[in-house]
Amino acid sequence: VAAAKQNGNIKTLCGIKEGETEVNFISGGLKAPDAVLLSFDLEFNRALTSVNLLQNDLGSGAAAIVAAAKQNGNIKTLCGIKEGETRVNFAYNSLYNDRLQVSDAVLLTFDLGTNRALKRADLGYNDFGDKGTAALSETLKTNNTLEELKLIGNKIGVAGARALAGMLRVNTTLNTLNLSNNEIGGYARDGTEIHTPNGPRTLFDCLKRNTTL
Repeated sequence: VAAAKQNGNIKTLCGIKEGETEVNFISGGLKAPDAVLLSFDLEFNRALTSVNLLQNDLGSGAAAIVAAAKQNGNIKTLCGIKEGETRVNFAYNSLYNDRLQVSDAVLLTFDLGTNRALKRADLGYNDFGDKGTAALSETLKTNNTLEELKLIGNKIGVAGARALAGMLRVNTTLNTLNLSNNEIGGYARDGTEIHTPNGPRTLFDCLKRNTTL
């Protein structure tokens, strides 16, 4: 990537055609090194407006993708969400898609940070865990359009609950949040009983001050 930038004439490291506005890499088997190459194209290709990178294994490379997309300024989505769309369903369905991972949650933070039309998002039964939930929560602190969020069965534990509580202290738009079937307290996705009183208590304390949820 450094050499390509030094060259100055190279337009792509990923074969994206000049002038192309949409690219779809969903379930493309991409890894973190591929994310580094893609970051070059996303930073400098000013024609691109829509990219879909969900269901890959980008790992820490997802953050580089988000940074490059922000640098570009013209890209509207990294998750294939159409402009003006008010509802998305990325819930896991064994017949149609793989479970989304932490890196997918990082990609979603870009869309949630730039999309001003989206009001409902179903992200149920994925594998965001505490790290993915924390990434989403940080972005939702400044999102003032999303009204409904489903995070059912995402292996969210106490740390994720704390991140959500921090978000709910400042977010005044979200009015529906479904956290059932997680590991905050009660029962996990596999039916195992979990005794983690700090998770529910953190959320309950926060909800005492939240006037919209």
